[in-house]
Amino acid sequence: MSPVPLPEPARPLDASYALWLRAREVMPGGAAVIGVYLDKPHPIYFARHEGAYLWDVDGNRYLDLRSGYSGLGVGSAPEIRDAVIAQARESTHLYPSTEKIIELAQLICDAIPSVERLHFTDSITKATNMAVRIGRAYTRREKFAKFVGAYHGVWDGAFFGVPARMESGPVMDKAVRGIPRSAEQDIVLLPFNDLAGCRRIIEENAADLGSLLVEPVIGDGYILPADGFLQGIRELCDEYGIVLISDEAITLGLSPAGSQGYFGWEADLTAMGKLMGGSLPIGALGGREEILAVADPSRGTPVPDGSTFGAHPLSVAAGIASLKLMTPAIYARLHEVGQQVRDGVAQIAERRDVPELSATGVGQFVNLHWNSGEVRRYEDHLACDRDVMRAIDRGMLWDGYCGPGYGRMHLSAAMTDEDISGLLLSLEKQVVRVREFT
Repeated sequence: MSPVPLPEPARPLDASYALWLRAREVMPGGAAVIGVYLDKPHPIYFARHEGAYLWDVDGNRYLDLRSGYSGLGVGSAPEIRDAVIAQARESTHLYPSTEKIIELAQLICDAIPSVERLHFTDSITKATNMAVRIGRAYTRREKFAKFVGAYHGVWDGAFFGVPARMESGPVMDKAVRGIPRSAEQDIVLLPFNDLAGCRRIIEENAADLGSLLVEPVIGDGYILPADGFLQGIRELCDEYGIVLISDEAITLGLSPAGSQGYFGWEADLTAMGKLMGGSLPIGALGGREEILAVADPSRGTPVPDGSTFGAHPLSVAAGIASLKLMTPAIYARLHEVGQQVRDGVAQIAERRDVPELSATGVGQFVNLHWNSGEVRRYEDHLACDRDVMRAIDRGMLWDGYCGPGYGRMHLSAAMTDEDISGLLLSLEKQVVRVREFT
């Protein structure tokens, strides 16, 4: 089997290249965020975002398959920008309390039955970290569990068993570079979609296990929970007195109540961000009043937290606008466009006789795979040919379809049927190309 070559850029990128040369003088590798994958031959710098489209500094247009990494369900909407502009005219920083914070909290509490109270942070990384801390305080047990392959932000404890692209080791029990091995003593790794395996591991650790952190849909590969799996995890946590935490960073966009509304289950605590901030920086932790009472300063010494930018007024304004735009028709459209892509992938695989090609996901979230078998478990996703997927991603980028990489797509309701048709045509062209090398 020959290596699958990456296609050369098919668009003028002179302005992006010039900016990259400047960036390398002031940032490690020229990357705006440490650890973010650097596109080859260099990053593309973007200048404008409207609806479902992005424009780079060279004037090239792309269909936005990132959609704020799931935070822009309606695409780049003028209503969200107008809300931010209006708030900026009043103030760019009001702390710690404003009426709009209450309005945003009310919108979320009304939408998610398991969220009785809401605590704001400045990021969802902070929210998942705070959730585990509250779980410890509430149960007086120090360990927490998470699933292999799940990503919960960039804090030390959660950086075990993270997505394979973060190089955490083939068995997923090795820490990401820079994370101390001492963090390992507090974490228990669980197999996703293996309820029997989860029961065995939880029983072994129950005396020390305070909380269980779950991505309802594993974001690396968009692996769906098997029927009854989330409900089974709920029962296990009830049986052993463990605080169940749902990380809805991505899945908040599946329904007004996120994954809990879509799959029919309930968490004790819910960490969220992205969509609830209109893709501006924000995080929140909601859940049962009884549990969040340990963080209530009016009831004594609370679990400590500090956040200069928690519930930042610009993010709150964008969040209110974002959630109000998420009507039943928008949720329906998001599920429609996602299914159009997944169905289209299946048709391409059949038409081109490429059984290796498949797509997983739910709603507007799609992940392409190149694998000899079905992708039902996270281990199946690890077996996919990443070189092929990287080549497909790159070819689609030069066709004008800009995604997060690794075969992932975050679609938006701003996309038209014609946009989806063009996306699938580009995908089919790339599949035909890479098939020559596999």
